[in-house]
Amino acid sequence: MKPLPEKIKVGGRIYDVIVENNPDMIIDDKTAGFHNPRRLTITVMSPEFVHPLKQREILLHEIIHAVAHVGAIDISEDAVRGLANILFGVFQNNDISCLSEKYEREVIS
Repeated sequence: MKPLPEKIKVGGRIYDVIVENNPDMIIDDKTAGFHNPRRLTITVMSPEFVHPLKQREILLHEIIHAVAHVGAIDISEDAVRGLANILFGVFQNNDISCLSEKYEREVIS
């Protein structure tokens, strides 16, 4: 399995991705990641405490929070959770690598 990225760009902001090894970060069954817009960090629990696939779903969940923050979109936690669950399945079950291809504009002279 590929390692998590060290940085993720959301809009014009670059977030550091932190893998946390402190189990005290898990405050309840639903919290294993954090988005901190002031520090531009996304923190997820290490695979020592959550399954590696769950860790990636948590990363996506926190990315959605970052997208909402950067885009000034008011979104509920339930909506973020639902989007993360559905999108994670889409990314896991489909080859959509075409979305990450760079587009090079042809210069017309």
